[in-house]
Amino acid sequence: QHRGGYCFILVDAYSALLRCLGFSISLHCGSCGPEPTDPNKWGNHVVCLVHIDGRAYVSDVGLGDGPRRPFALQEASWCEHGFSFRLEDRGSGVWRWVHDAAGAFPGFSVDVSSSARTVHEFERYHDFFCTNPDSQFKSSGVVLQRAMPEGKLIMMSCTLKLK
Repeated sequence: QHRGGYCFILVDAYSALLRCLGFSISLHCGSCGPEPTDPNKWGNHVVCLVHIDGRAYVSDVGLGDGPRRPFALQEASWCEHGFSFRLEDRGSGVWRWVHDAAGAFPGFSVDVSSSARTVHEFERYHDFFCTNPDSQFKSSGVVLQRAMPEGKLIMMSCTLKLK
C-alpha cells in the first residue's frame, strides 16, 4: 500500500511481541511537536514503556529518526550514532524527550501518570494519519538517518539532506 509505519502501527505490533515474550509494558499518551505542547495534539503519539526490575524504559519504535535503543525513564542527556538527545522531567507525570537539532521534529512529551489498555484508544489520530490527505504520513516520512564526518545525513520526503 506504499505506506511504511508510524507509532500506532509499529507500537501495536511491538508491544504485542514484547508481551508474548513475557515483558511487562505500558502504553502512554504522547504528543510530538514543539513546546509548549498544544492540548489538541495530545494523543498524536503513543509511547511504549517496558518495565524491568522496578525501572521503566522508553522503547519507542515509532519515531522515525529518534533513538534506536531503549532509554531509562530518568533525566538524562546522551549521544547515539552522532545525534544528541535529552529526557527531562516536567512534573505531574509528564516527560519531555528533546530531539537533536538536525532531527525531523523538536521532540515529544509523554504523560506516564496514566496508561492506555491498547493503541486502539488512539483511533482518532490513527485514522487521520492513515487516511487524511493532509497527513504528513500520506506524503512523507523519515527513512534514513546517519551521522557523517561532514554532518548528519537525513532522507526525508524523498529528499536527501546533509545538516
